[in-house]
This record gives sequence, C-alpha cells and structure tokens, in this order.
Amino acid sequence: FNEEKHYWNFKSSLCSNLEKFNLADINFLFGKLIEYCVAKTMYLPGIDPIFDNELFEIYRTMVSKKYYETETNKYFPPDLYRNIIIQSTKVNELSWLEDFIQNYGMYLHPERKSDIINFSYAHLYFERNVYEKSLEFLSRIKMEEFSYAIDAKCLYVKNYYEQEDYDAAYSYIKS
Repeated sequence: FNEEKHYWNFKSSLCSNLEKFNLADINFLFGKLIEYCVAKTMYLPGIDPIFDNELFEIYRTMVSKKYYETETNKYFPPDLYRNIIIQSTKVNELSWLEDFIQNYGMYLHPERKSDIINFSYAHLYFERNVYEKSLEFLSRIKMEEFSYAIDAKCLYVKNYYEQEDYDAAYSYIKS
C-alpha cells in the first residue's frame, strides 16, 4: 500500500497488455486499480489529490472503453455509475459529468434508468449551486424502490441547507 510504485507498475503492465485479457478480466483488474485509489483517498484524504485525479481517470477510461461491460451484462452497473458521479464532482469535472449522464445514462438497466438519471442531474445541479433544479430532479425519484435513497435524502438536506431553509432540512431529517 505504501509502495505506490507497485500500483503504477501494475497499471502500466495492465494497459500495455489489454489485448491479452477478456472483458471480464479487464473489468476485474480495473476494479483492483479502483480499490487501490479509493483506499489511498480514504486513508490519506486531502494530503495529495493525485489519487482523486487518478481514480477519475480510471473511471473515464472504463467509460470510454466500455470496460464496465461483461460478457453477461451490457448494462452500466448502478454502483459504478454512482461512484463516477461522486468522483466527477469531487475533482470538479462537471462538464464531463453532464456529458457522461447524457451519453451513458441510456446504458443503465431500463427499470432503474429514470431514477438514476434524475439523481445524477440532481447531484450535478447541486454542485453547480442550482438548488431549485436539483430539488426538481430529486422530486422525480421514487424513493421506495431506489437504491440511492440515502444519497438522495442527504442531497435533499444539503439543498435545503444551502438555501438556508433550515426548517425544511430539519423536517426532512426527522421524517
């Protein structure tokens, strides 16, 4: 973990030999790159943004090369989609995020697509300080069957707080 050169060597070797792997293996190995970057950002937050940016670049590569696909599933995994939304905002890549939502939301499973896209736009507009529009997209989400429910509820509270509507934030927290 402390020897970052092993990470960079692994990544270099992987990227130089991608043609030797099937899609499932590439998906798995890119997952290992992600795990390392997440661990570095969680255990050393704010010290060095290199792994925040690296994580974003890995996600960007996975998206552009469709490494999120496997032989058995062509839909975009909802957890990966969520993590990309969060990481894009963390490194302030909001224009890229908007393009991502527009171009890759269609690859989400049809039963979940609408709620996830609405959450994505709600998050994007919150990051752009357009709180009313963020709340509008949040209101379109069916919370009872939505796997991002906690994220959405937190985003509601954050919107109310930023609008200085503390009574609404408090009421929402209590509900």
